[in-house]
Amino acid sequence: MLTKSLTSSLSEAYDYGRNPVTEVYGQIEKDLSEADADLPVSYTGADIGRITRGAAKALFGKVLLTQKKFDVAAARLKEVIDLHVYDTVPYPDVFDAGKKNGKETVFDIQFAAGMNGEGNPWPNAFAPQNSGNAVINFGGGGNNRPTQDLINAYETGDIRRDFSLATSYVNGSGQTIQDVYVRKYRSSPVLNNDNANNIPVIRYADVLLMYAECLNEIAYNGSGEAMGYLNMIRRRARLPQKTATDIPGQSEFRLAIERERRVEFAFEGHRWFDLVRTGRAITVINSKATEINLVAPITQNNLVAPIPQSQVEINRAKMIQNPGYQ
Repeated sequence: MLTKSLTSSLSEAYDYGRNPVTEVYGQIEKDLSEADADLPVSYTGADIGRITRGAAKALFGKVLLTQKKFDVAAARLKEVIDLHVYDTVPYPDVFDAGKKNGKETVFDIQFAAGMNGEGNPWPNAFAPQNSGNAVINFGGGGNNRPTQDLINAYETGDIRRDFSLATSYVNGSGQTIQDVYVRKYRSSPVLNNDNANNIPVIRYADVLLMYAECLNEIAYNGSGEAMGYLNMIRRRARLPQKTATDIPGQSEFRLAIERERRVEFAFEGHRWFDLVRTGRAITVINSKATEINLVAPITQNNLVAPIPQSQVEINRAKMIQNPGYQ
């Protein structure tokens, strides 16, 4: 296992290199199991926002799902549901600085404005460049621009689209400027890059959709729990309910979950990891090469990041670079 005695000399540190993937996951599972046992279900007062038992269980479920251990992943995720401390809330409330750490929050990155650099920079970073104060005070960086492909992924009537992104804004002169940008993390900063809203890491909606994914991988059931949890998320988005007629089999359900996760968690950092987990990253990303200005097609090598060169240089004998990055 990864746990080793402390090194007693600098030279001894060179005996250690990279551990096999299975050992790394084994240590992650051990850590999360211990956290699950030790953490409280909730906090009060100034401790609200710290990691909880539900967060440990949810992350454990995601780690197991990533390894395709669907039975045990489903069991962990069901434990989160059975805590009965989480629920979905109106979609805008999840990102509202005045409603932080609500019922849907399993784990957020906490931010506080006016605390000497402890604010959230995303609302300013994502607002359009050269927009002045039309979209947000102090203007924007124009980062993380939505693609037309993502815009098209939203079904007609999906309330998440207009909350999450916009395709234009009205400037200070009253002119409509055509520009796509992320609206999901809207705020009113007193200082540039100093916003009070949190960034979600694990939401209850994520738990429900992961649980549905696990159930479908175990066995497709057109009228079972998995369809019910998928529809719970769709109802909140004001979308029609899906049935076995719409999603007739396991492979179709996989794609339905993939599409739902894409629009539910847009700009929350899940999409790439979802595609890698399901084995669809190469196919999906390469199919959009022109739109996203892909320099070269991605390959299996690109599904993991390179080892930082500074670490390779420290111990070339043991720290071997990942394929494709030499």
